[in-house]
Amino acid sequence: MSRIVVGQSCMLFSALALAGSSVPFEALARDKEPEPILASPEQDAAEELALELVEHPDVKAIKAGLREHLRATEIGRTKDGAATIDRAVDCLTNSLIFKELSTYRPAPYLLWGTEDTPREWRGRKMGCIGTAGDNPDNIYRTAVVQGGVRYEVLGQFDPDHRATQLIFQAGPGEPGFAPNLATAGSEAVEVLGAFSDRELEIAPDGSFRVTVGGETGGTNHVVTPPGPVSFGFRDTMADWNQEPVRLKLRALDPVEPTPFDPEELRRRVVGRMGDYVRGWSEYAKYGFGGLAPNTHNPPTGRAGGWGFVMGIRFSLAEDEALAVTVSRGDAKYLGFQVVDPWTIAGDARKNITSLNLAQATPDRGGTYTYVISPKDPGVANWLDTAGLHDGFGIVRWQATRAGATNDGLLRSFRIIKVAEAAKLPGIAKITPKGRQAQLEKRAGEWANRLR
Repeated sequence: MSRIVVGQSCMLFSALALAGSSVPFEALARDKEPEPILASPEQDAAEELALELVEHPDVKAIKAGLREHLRATEIGRTKDGAATIDRAVDCLTNSLIFKELSTYRPAPYLLWGTEDTPREWRGRKMGCIGTAGDNPDNIYRTAVVQGGVRYEVLGQFDPDHRATQLIFQAGPGEPGFAPNLATAGSEAVEVLGAFSDRELEIAPDGSFRVTVGGETGGTNHVVTPPGPVSFGFRDTMADWNQEPVRLKLRALDPVEPTPFDPEELRRRVVGRMGDYVRGWSEYAKYGFGGLAPNTHNPPTGRAGGWGFVMGIRFSLAEDEALAVTVSRGDAKYLGFQVVDPWTIAGDARKNITSLNLAQATPDRGGTYTYVISPKDPGVANWLDTAGLHDGFGIVRWQATRAGATNDGLLRSFRIIKVAEAAKLPGIAKITPKGRQAQLEKRAGEWANRLR
């Protein structure tokens, strides 16, 4: 068995040969009429609790105070920042509630929380749940466990609809505390360790098993430090017709159920809301190293070596646009999104706020040119700011080969007039009728993500 230490991490990753064995997966087998992949009794209960909490008078009162706080900040005093404060507070509050729901529970489970686009499913309407630059191509699921206790995660890919990449990432402590963004590095939160499905041993039928805690475990094993540890799985879909992996978490050691008191959950949320919302609201100030208007940072490697990310800050006049040309490199996933001045993503169903490889059109030369603007520039790869003139862009290259570098990923970055966009050499154009078809296809595929 080989053991790999990730940076100065307390977490060790072990990789053993699977030797062609298959993981039993009866618990996750598909029925003739299966439940949605992301559905579970725990998910249903968590969402019902979240909907109750956001209506609590204490939560509403704190949200009102936080809105006033954000209005007095540098971003809040701008036109676009002020226009998006209410949504930012809603998204960040919901994010904290889901963090606490994953932490304070009778037994650990994988909870699907983060998604900035509101979701309607299973008879419920959930509002925006997000913090900073959340990727609409991702499904984020998180659990909080106690270090030293042994757990297993059973996974099952659908070979015909497998997501482009699955990332496992773990961090110390409970997730309901806001990070110190002023001292954070390229990752907003501390990463003990991370790996992708490139490192997983996966059986021919798409099944796998990850063990967490204890010195030894299964083929794919994670050694955790003492105390609470939060870990998550992140499915990245380069096409919204792909599916997230089916996952099931269970304890291997005897664990006494934690007494659950809804009033204690409320106290935890109320006690942490202020710091959490104020802390994450500063991501725009410190994220990507702090960017001046109409600048970018270089494509930066992600912890665990699973890809690159580049941050962009834009500030555009009504007749201006930002044109960015990138190379895909050898990445299996290339995604570009725009977010508001608080780095909260817009409604992916209503506006073209993001484009992945299945949605973007390459230039004649094989590169990809994207145009960010508040007005439709008549090009296929328009990133719609939904009328905003100030905000951020995020480009991600993922599922890259081991040892890949950022050489040549960014080709050009320039401010142009909106009227000039369709005249850029080699760029794909689109008609108003084509745009309408693009939007209709997008909305339909988004709705299908919850199948």
